[in-house]
Amino acid sequence: MILTGLPDRLIAEILLGLQHRCDEGTRTPLTVLRAMVSSARAAAVDNLPDLSRVRTTRKRHDAEALARSLATSVRRAMATPESEFALDVWDLATFGARGMLDFTAISQSWLRDAAKHWAAEDLPLHRGRQSGATAKGVIGALVYLSESLRSTREDHGEDPARLGRRDIVNFSNRLKHFEHTGSMTALTRLRTIRWVRRALDDARGFHTASGGSCSPTCLTTSR
Repeated sequence: MILTGLPDRLIAEILLGLQHRCDEGTRTPLTVLRAMVSSARAAAVDNLPDLSRVRTTRKRHDAEALARSLATSVRRAMATPESEFALDVWDLATFGARGMLDFTAISQSWLRDAAKHWAAEDLPLHRGRQSGATAKGVIGALVYLSESLRSTREDHGEDPARLGRRDIVNFSNRLKHFEHTGSMTALTRLRTIRWVRRALDDARGFHTASGGSCSPTCLTTSR
């Protein structure tokens, strides 16, 4: 058998990944699988994540691609919305959507956490190929807010207890400057403000519904 002699964990992960490809109707050429297994033996790895980072010869890019594909399939099979929540980059397949959702550009931990809670509540409300589009737009808008806090506050916005209306005014003025200099359209500015307001209002609602008092996310943008 092709997999004979490989570590048990690696064998189990490869079989799980192959089953996933089969369920999706994706063919796996035997020659590519053999090349990938040979690479695993040569590198002495015992799991797919490590194998997916192994670089083979230039002629075997297909084997590298297969290793990455199998590793992604296994990770998705083992992931849950709860486990994904702990990460700063989400694979939206875990939530039944497409693409990735990246929170890393939101530097304030409290705002990043609020953004994650908002996204986790919003994603199940959408269906279809573009079900993650709203979440991506809102997180992108919150990145602008994060950058504004980082640039205009002495504490870079790290202390949520100090947040107030002035921060929202600074944020709105910053976006207006972007529009004036041509780096942002009027439509994008308006959409960004609306998305930030929606996210912060929703976050306040989530917090209140959970029985807590008004959190820093009670901030709202001006109309």
